[in-house]
Amino acid sequence: KVPEAAYRVFFADAAAGSYAGSGSSSGGVGSSRRYLDLLYDVQAMVEQLEQEEPGAGTQYLSWLADARKALVVGTREFIERDFAGVLDFLDLKRLLPLLSQVNLLELLGNHHHRLSLRFKSPRICALLSLQDLYVGLSPYTAPGVFSLLAATEITDGVWTPIGGFGKV
Repeated sequence: KVPEAAYRVFFADAAAGSYAGSGSSSGGVGSSRRYLDLLYDVQAMVEQLEQEEPGAGTQYLSWLADARKALVVGTREFIERDFAGVLDFLDLKRLLPLLSQVNLLELLGNHHHRLSLRFKSPRICALLSLQDLYVGLSPYTAPGVFSLLAATEITDGVWTPIGGFGKV
């Protein structure tokens, strides 16, 4: 498990200058550091995002809670469940009650657009949509369901075998 952060995203000067925030993990607004970390420590993450964009810490907590809830519901209702066929998967008696538990627009809408409704900083949107690249998608075309990948990284951590996957 990587200790403090799942990853660090560096931004070119042009990207950093497109928003007034600093993007620093330390130092105030206007700092010369040009990165954001996806931090495991929620309070440290909130503080970092507040330096980038006032109000972003509160939005982050809301986003993280929504993503984590969708992850728990999705795991319980789809991953841990056996389906005999497509009709079991599409059973409306089972699916309709789930609508009250998750926000379908968050999950099925354009990931970047959904994040930009919460965050003004394109750097924060980039930080929270990096997982789209894991599966070869652009954050501008990927569905918001990929927020679940960021949520699991933040809440469960990133685990990798010592020596890489070639050692497994």
